Amino acid sequence: MTTFLLKLHCKNDIGGAAPRPANPEQWEGTRLRFKKPSRISGGRGDSVADGDSLIVWTHEDPAFGGGQGLTAEGVARDVREEPDNILSATLENVRLFRPGFRLRGWRGGPTGSRVIDHLLRNLLTRTYELEDDELSEFRGVVGRHLERAAPVGGSASDEDEALRVQKDEVLDGLERRYSRQEARPDQADFRASLMSRYNGTCAITGCNVESTLQAAHVIPFSESIALRNEPSNGLLLRADIHALLDKALLAIDPDTYRVVLSDSLQGTDYWRLNRKAVNPAPAKPYLEALFRFFKKKQNSN
Repeated sequence: MTTFLLKLHCKNDIGGAAPRPANPEQWEGTRLRFKKPSRISGGRGDSVADGDSLIVWTHEDPAFGGGQGLTAEGVARDVREEPDNILSATLENVRLFRPGFRLRGWRGGPTGSRVIDHLLRNLLTRTYELEDDELSEFRGVVGRHLERAAPVGGSASDEDEALRVQKDEVLDGLERRYSRQEARPDQADFRASLMSRYNGTCAITGCNVESTLQAAHVIPFSESIALRNEPSNGLLLRADIHALLDKALLAIDPDTYRVVLSDSLQGTDYWRLNRKAVNPAPAKPYLEALFRFFKKKQNSN
């Protein structure tokens, strides 16, 4: 049995399966398309055969489907030659790598794995036959990463993983947003998704004057995090309510999904919004991080 690592395009190469599967059954029996193998050290690899092990790395860039990175491993069945030097195979006996291993936004130097270092330098879709020493090195680095990242008492959601990966950056982003308005790039798609999610009304006030509504990030992740512009990390807010969020004068209780205002707003027109329910609410892990920051700022004032 030979092991191959497949770097795949989520939209084109995983047979319509979920780019970020929550359980192995979502990928069991999926039909993968991939390029003919080469070797990390250079040159052609052997062809994939039934019974070979396939490690699947889905491309993390949103333009390529926003995959999980290192996602799953399984056994190749019914391997076929397709046009344009493409192979296909059915993936069976699937197991997932949880909570995942991603390259997007990697800021460090060498990872300790020649395979992963090669992926950092070569972003396009590829298939690699892994030598025994490369595979051992790869599994060692990934195993140590997963052991450190594994949460106590269960597997991590995508939101939990995003927060864990950028723990320091999240705090820096919240502090930066607190001290000044965050400089944002074009957010047309993000705003459009929130306009749809909240039916064109402010999530807190119900205001439907489009020109006053803004797309607010619950957590100001760096641009490298694919979930930054996911609707689950956003709120459609009237401009003044957005300002309250940015200044840590407003948060949402992650247990009740109700607005919590700073005591400094008592006696103002805003106080009528205190304890107002938000539906749909952003993802709970993001609200928990925001709420911790909110309480920290209230305690420091």
